Amino acid sequence: MFAPLVATATPRDDNAVRPQPHTSAARDIVNDDGSQSWLVVAWFTPDYHGHAERLSRQLTVIGAPHHLFACEKGDGTLRQITRRRPAILLRAMELYPSRTLISLDVDCHVHADLRDIAASAQADVTHYMKPRKSKRLGQRGRLSFGVSDRVLVLRPTEPANRFVRDWFAECANARVPPRAGSEWVRSQIMPRAFGITFATLPPALAGLEMHDAPPGAAITHVSENRRRNKQWQQFWTRWDVMLAIFVVLIVVPLLWITRSLDD
Repeated sequence: MFAPLVATATPRDDNAVRPQPHTSAARDIVNDDGSQSWLVVAWFTPDYHGHAERLSRQLTVIGAPHHLFACEKGDGTLRQITRRRPAILLRAMELYPSRTLISLDVDCHVHADLRDIAASAQADVTHYMKPRKSKRLGQRGRLSFGVSDRVLVLRPTEPANRFVRDWFAECANARVPPRAGSEWVRSQIMPRAFGITFATLPPALAGLEMHDAPPGAAITHVSENRRRNKQWQQFWTRWDVMLAIFVVLIVVPLLWITRSLDD
């Protein structure tokens, strides 16, 4: 059993602050009879409600118990909004203190039974490490690894709870860069995660994008944010849109100036 749910404003501050998971007027989506030792959790803002309903249907088909938390979108960039993730996880740990939690991005897609993930998880925290090749001048091709939040498995242990508390506290730290998201913050606290065991997920369970996932992957991901950005980029690359903008910004003012000079 975990200690009462508290977290500090910074990892070094002893003033207890109860995390607020930004609850929404919209209802959580819950399908759980309490019979399993594990539970899928996710969270969604109003503009992702359709994704939450679709994910719930997929989880119901495979018999996966789940609790999807509804949250207000609030202010801030997408990366800043992602910093709410540890607050949601702490809330889930409080509600389900004896169960293994499988945390998913709400725009993940589930294609196979997930019970083996929970059964095989032996570490306190199981996640995917993203390989990255540097594009910086002088470091091109250098391989590094970053953490992924798309799929996280958290066992009901004190070290796992402590790690999420530290993550929550660091997300609330005023020194965190404005453009930093929850993954960046988590990567900063991992070096000081003494006494906490970690394990890595295979690519088939990592929630990789459809085009990157291996055949038969149990969990994949279709980025809603990337889709919206792509639509916006396509909008700006359409020739008819560019022509209309050129006419409005260049041709119309030139005609007005010409007419003014003639007068």
